[in-house]
Amino acid sequence: YEPSEETPPLPSVEGEVRPPPPEVEAAAPIERPAPGPGPVRRLGTGISGLDIILGGGLPDQSIILVIGESGSHYTTFVEQVLFNHLLDGGKVAYYLAEEPSIDVKQDMAGFGWNLDEYLANGSWVFVNVRTVDLQRLAELSPKSLLEGLSVNVSNSLNNLKSNLLERIRENRWTALQASHLLHYFKLRDIIDLMLYWRMTARVYGGVHFALLPDGVHPEREVNALKHLADGVFEFRLREAPRELEGVILVRKLRKTLNRPKLIPFDVVDTGLVIETAERIA
Repeated sequence: YEPSEETPPLPSVEGEVRPPPPEVEAAAPIERPAPGPGPVRRLGTGISGLDIILGGGLPDQSIILVIGESGSHYTTFVEQVLFNHLLDGGKVAYYLAEEPSIDVKQDMAGFGWNLDEYLANGSWVFVNVRTVDLQRLAELSPKSLLEGLSVNVSNSLNNLKSNLLERIRENRWTALQASHLLHYFKLRDIIDLMLYWRMTARVYGGVHFALLPDGVHPEREVNALKHLADGVFEFRLREAPRELEGVILVRKLRKTLNRPKLIPFDVVDTGLVIETAERIA
């Protein structure tokens, strides 16, 4: 992937991210050379059972596609990993499209993951991705629902690429709600975004998540994203003796898996709990 040499101006994280003039369409170039070859470092998720099964955690410099059925807690998994990263002194940028920040905060608070302190000190930032329709909706919404920064993607995804580069340069792990963008933009634009995001991750490191609901988008489009992602986690529900049981199908994981793994999990007051390794298929 060869980005343009022209870089849109971006303010500091404390201020609102303002879109560049309409004629500016090029994404920011990635200047720093990629690290040399070597073993892939594992970064812990904070979910002990999962880290054991994965040989130490998720691979550094990676984009993980997380797909889930409704009610399967696939978003809970991402939020839990990101909050554990905060507890280890890390930083996060969470890109919103399908829901307001208040919903994410309330969901996380339900598991005891209170973001107030981290939002106040800037360790966690919400970034609202604004297509034309979402911008109109935001203008009609109460200001209390508009917490966080914003990125205008009315004409192209280049502003989002530039913002991802800026946040990842700050050593932040990122998460992006991708469903609305996949509805709004052509598949080739989303592929271009994924390639740019993946290259940025290779250069600056960290673990980054793209979230996608299952069964909403054409199989061809989802398969294209699976191919580009460094890891694919699919969250499903299956019948158990008394109730539905959650399972994670890890289809692939960069430099980690020789074959897919099926990992049962439970959801308790403190988040996801992974079953013991003896029951892993």
